[in-house]
Amino acid sequence: MEAPDALRKFVVSVLVPAKAQRIQSLIQTRRGQMKALDSLSHDLKSAVRADLPTPERSSFWQLPCFLFRAPKTFGARWPSFEAAYEGLSTEDSWLLISEDGRFGVYRPEGRWDGERAFAA
Repeated sequence: MEAPDALRKFVVSVLVPAKAQRIQSLIQTRRGQMKALDSLSHDLKSAVRADLPTPERSSFWQLPCFLFRAPKTFGARWPSFEAAYEGLSTEDSWLLISEDGRFGVYRPEGRWDGERAFAA
């Protein structure tokens, strides 16, 4: 699965329907992808469905993933969540999504303590 497809599957499963539809619409063009990154960076936490479980990291930590990070990193491929997490350990405001779109880890801007894992 390519990055836009993984993101599409993830947002449909994790975000409230209105926000998921907005992101799906935006990612169809390169310019829209940049807007989607900005939106996810600022609004993801408030747009997450309330009933989602938090998965154990062991269930996805070794899976390959894509990095989404404003302003211009749309779907950079990483060999695993673990490798991406180590590479981004001192950074904030990013979203990692498994290549199959089933898992994600989000670290909000300036809020490392607000980091959260999702299972779609």
